[in-house]
Amino acid sequence: MAYTETSSLSVDQVAFDRLAYFALRSELLFDAAADVQPTQQAMPGTGVTFTIFNDLATATSTLSETTDVTAPALSDSQVTVTLNEYGNAVITTAKLRGTAFLDVDSAAANIVGYNAGASIDEVAREVLAGGSNVIYGGGGTTTPSSRTTVKAVDIIEANDIRKVTAQLRGANVPTFNGLYMAYIHPDVAYDLRRETGAAAWRDPHVTKIHRTSTTPKSVLLKVSVSSKLLVQRCSRTLLTVRVQPELSKFTALT
Repeated sequence: MAYTETSSLSVDQVAFDRLAYFALRSELLFDAAADVQPTQQAMPGTGVTFTIFNDLATATSTLSETTDVTAPALSDSQVTVTLNEYGNAVITTAKLRGTAFLDVDSAAANIVGYNAGASIDEVAREVLAGGSNVIYGGGGTTTPSSRTTVKAVDIIEANDIRKVTAQLRGANVPTFNGLYMAYIHPDVAYDLRRETGAAAWRDPHVTKIHRTSTTPKSVLLKVSVSSKLLVQRCSRTLLTVRVQPELSKFTALT
């Protein structure tokens, strides 16, 4: 008696998943903070000029009853943004589309779409990285004066962020919904999170929660933390605690 096995015939096949998967992708960050569009553009053109008016100097002297106000002249500055075009493309053949076991066009559209976002995000990042308004951390024995003088010991500290925040506020720099936005590499975030001490980033983010009641009714947990807290009372033993530490303005770390 002979058995018909898988090796006897060619009917068994390796199955393919018809869903397309993609490589791990980085999040698009820089374009979100760098996207500026004109609201009243006069006409199409190769560039757009933005006009920025300067405020008047504060008037702190009293006025005389018989003397008119001395009117100063207004002043402004302009910034011109040159329009550039970026693009990429993928071409598939009719034979590929007709014989492929999955939807190649959908996969190509996904890949090209992400490439468009990643490309513009990198363009915005390079503009930011090429800026000359730079502040360096003083983790080492000497404070770096340029990117080329940064050493391995010059790691970020919580006080560096406090100092930058103070300078932004002192310059009346607008916030994003009350917070300043920052970008940080995971390795730099590690250095910041591992810093110890009462003034470090880590201490304000450590909360000690103590239960004050064992009854299943509405309870309020006692929270001890060196930062502002918004506490909401919830039913049973659930409690929502929203911590707003001083360094929560460093939004990349939340």
